[in-house]
Amino acid sequence: MKITKTNFGITINDTLITDFRDVVNERDFVYSYFINRNGKNQFSPICSCMDWITVSIRYLMNIPEISEDIDIKAMQIYTIISSIDIIVEAVRQLHRIIETDYNFMKWPFKGSVDIFKDKIHYLSHEDDDSYFKSIRAIFGAHPTNLKNNHGERLFASWPHFYTLNNNDFTISLYNNKPGVDDIIFGIKFNELISYVESRYKYLEKLMDSIVVIRNNHYDVLSAQVISSTDNIYDELRLLLSEVAIRGNNDYYRMQLEELIHLFDGCVKEKHLQDEVNEFLSKLYPIVLEIRNNLQKMNIEDLTTTCDVIISRLPTGELNYVLQKMFSCLHSDRDDPLKDYYFDTLNKYTEAWYNFCSADNDSTTLLKLRMMLYRYHQQKLD
Repeated sequence: MKITKTNFGITINDTLITDFRDVVNERDFVYSYFINRNGKNQFSPICSCMDWITVSIRYLMNIPEISEDIDIKAMQIYTIISSIDIIVEAVRQLHRIIETDYNFMKWPFKGSVDIFKDKIHYLSHEDDDSYFKSIRAIFGAHPTNLKNNHGERLFASWPHFYTLNNNDFTISLYNNKPGVDDIIFGIKFNELISYVESRYKYLEKLMDSIVVIRNNHYDVLSAQVISSTDNIYDELRLLLSEVAIRGNNDYYRMQLEELIHLFDGCVKEKHLQDEVNEFLSKLYPIVLEIRNNLQKMNIEDLTTTCDVIISRLPTGELNYVLQKMFSCLHSDRDDPLKDYYFDTLNKYTEAWYNFCSADNDSTTLLKLRMMLYRYHQQKLD
């Protein structure tokens, strides 16, 4: 009889691990919280677990037709068992990292005997997790190096079908003592699938725990009042340090770094002074919103940057030049074509902003943002 995915009764899919990954990546909290937790990088193990759960789940979703050749079939079955083992061990590792952070609970399946029925007699005392480990050992992990509960050496036979015990796949266990009867050890596919589904579903609880940890952590941080400052320069640098403490969100960090650049800019052209003052005045509400959001630990996209921090012209012109300019100004890399970009911008603006190499990066960035803000406002008007 040909065996396919249908025979295993597999309905498992990767929706849950995808949802779990989304929770982990949300707001960058898990990264910032676990990257150096009690002196250990616990974020990398979380990523490893997610990746291998995904790999194994997708294999189970796409099990090929099982061969009728007993040798190939044995290795295919062992691959399925190994995939289940990877998923379960990864979920257990996630549990150790996430749940024990606040000592929420011990492994909830410890001592559980709900899945595997009609256990072989010498393993009847084992819970489901231990019994599955025995299945894994016997059906491929180390079938030639086994022991029973009395410490006697056992050796697994060639896998075969044995119709008298309603198992889907069977192995005989030989004892190294002469005259001792073989033990018939079988597995049922539906029990294996029930086992992995129950452990995989535990990710739902772990997602809830991440949210609880995040909310508790945010409550602690929001109770810590951000000190006041006397000027915009101290304010921006204070908020930048608070970002590092309060989750190190990349978006907020980059916004503050740009604001520091903009306020550090020094535009000397007299005809631009009113425009400079007007534009800088539009930045203060952004700074205030960042402060309020950090204080409340409400780390969401800023609303005050809309119609102020503009990155392209309304007409879509000069997109290439603008992208290159921003890339250059936001990094330590110099661009040999910078003078060409300056000439292009000056030609477009009729030299109103006097883009030139004599200006430092902060001043050039300020002029560029002013230019884009001005053209954007002209379109709105």
